[in-house]
Amino acid sequence: MQTIFVGESNFKEQTGRIAVLDADSGSRRFEFGCDSPITCIACVPELCAVACGERSGQVSLWDIESRAKRWSIPMAGPVTAMSYCLATKRLAAGCKDGSVRIWTLDELSSG
Repeated sequence: MQTIFVGESNFKEQTGRIAVLDADSGSRRFEFGCDSPITCIACVPELCAVACGERSGQVSLWDIESRAKRWSIPMAGPVTAMSYCLATKRLAAGCKDGSVRIWTLDELSSG
């Protein structure tokens, strides 16, 4: 089944969520709740997971099958960019202050 991930933010309540949608029908399958507005997301297909960056500076990795948070790591400030590279199997996240953090697939899977 093809899946689409959508980051949704409620700035008034300072919360966010990742909606997991069926690509064919557009229907919402389920969602992950986050403690802060979502600023960016990236899919990590090898782990069947999705990573999200939050306005609070958290980077979290969510397991799609179990629907549980694998881990969450604080960054220096609001996360403004995130990308997963299939070729190198690395996740990169950047913050508003210009700092960048990169994780390998092994680091992502072990938390």
